Amino acid sequence: DGARGAAGRAARGRVVPGTEGIDWTSIAMSADGKVITAARSDDSVWTSSNAGQTFTEAKGVAAASLVMSADGKRQYALSSGFVAIDATGALIPAYPGSAYLSTDSGQNWSRLPPEVWAQLPKCRVIRLTDVASSADGLQLALTTGASGADENPCESTDPIQPKSLSEGHIYLIKAVSGGWKVTQVP
Repeated sequence: DGARGAAGRAARGRVVPGTEGIDWTSIAMSADGKVITAARSDDSVWTSSNAGQTFTEAKGVAAASLVMSADGKRQYALSSGFVAIDATGALIPAYPGSAYLSTDSGQNWSRLPPEVWAQLPKCRVIRLTDVASSADGLQLALTTGASGADENPCESTDPIQPKSLSEGHIYLIKAVSGGWKVTQVP
């Protein structure tokens, strides 16, 4: 009975100090378990480079979903919410959703570069839903859901069918020499 109790306690693991009672929403870990990045319900992002012994809040990123490369160096964070893309392919600032990239194990973050957004459909409101990464972190899949939007985010006189604003898709995004290539999965 004592052996079973010890095995049960070991299987439950340990609680990382200072994380009790926090509403965590997403977590990603490197293959060796040393790099951990986690998101809270308030969209704040926390990183650890010592297998969860300590965590530091990351600046410049908000996330509801996280993924990383096997070595933990390349990380992607997806914030909850909508993005709107204008006729030039630029993000419209009034919409708070976005996707972020870190190339230094979650220490510094930036939004995915403008050339990624410019390759997505123009004059659209897109609800970001999830993200997945390849083991090397050079490819990711970004899913979008029905936005429910019925307005054209562009200031254009050309009407856009509401259906085109609300469709969900999968986009494959690949880092290529000199930039990014985005393709939509049929």
